[in-house]
Amino acid sequence: MDTINFFKNLKPSDWDVLATKKWRVKDVLAHLVGWEREVAKALVRVFEAEEKPWFVLIENSNACNLLYIGRE
Repeated sequence: MDTINFFKNLKPSDWDVLATKKWRVKDVLAHLVGWEREVAKALVRVFEAEEKPWFVLIENSNACNLLYIGRE
């Protein structure tokens, strides 16, 4: 099953099930969506200006993840 169909087929109660010790299913999806968006923007900057993406330089990736799941 592909990722999109997996999330499309979840029941409302499935979204709050723990997928890891700390993250619910909805947190995992927020992480995937947020990182896909950030990587796409960063790659454009890397190719245009040859800069390192900010997520390579960040020391605390958990803080960034929390931004995308609305728990800052």
